[in-house]
Amino acid sequence: MPWGRFRDWINRFRPGTSSVADHLALGVRGERLAERSLRQRGYRILHRNYRLGDDEADLIARDPKVTALVIVEVKTRRSDATDPAEHVSPKKQFRLARLAARLLQQPAHRNASVRFDVMAVTLPDEGEPRIQHWPGAFEAPF
Repeated sequence: MPWGRFRDWINRFRPGTSSVADHLALGVRGERLAERSLRQRGYRILHRNYRLGDDEADLIARDPKVTALVIVEVKTRRSDATDPAEHVSPKKQFRLARLAARLLQQPAHRNASVRFDVMAVTLPDEGEPRIQHWPGAFEAPF
């Protein structure tokens, strides 16, 4: 393996290198596109990258058609090789449900219903981004 390719391969595993930064930038761009898509459909964005304890939700919104509090997991990829929604593991689903349970204890969100959505954002090297939205993609695992 030529030195340059080896160095690029090694840098994939080092924090703060360009491949890590590129991956994070990809995720941020996907989240912004997902947020814009939701706003265009009348959703009200309440929180971005919301943390409670160890749990984090990409977006928390209100659906304009129902009064549900919507916890949105955004998955961003460069290609359609795999369905990004498949990457919401049972562990991640549990963590999102735990975050929702904690969120519902807050006075502003008491008595709200909760829905878990997944948005898949595909950002190909050429062409327009593709955004897919699965309302109610999964139920709370408990």
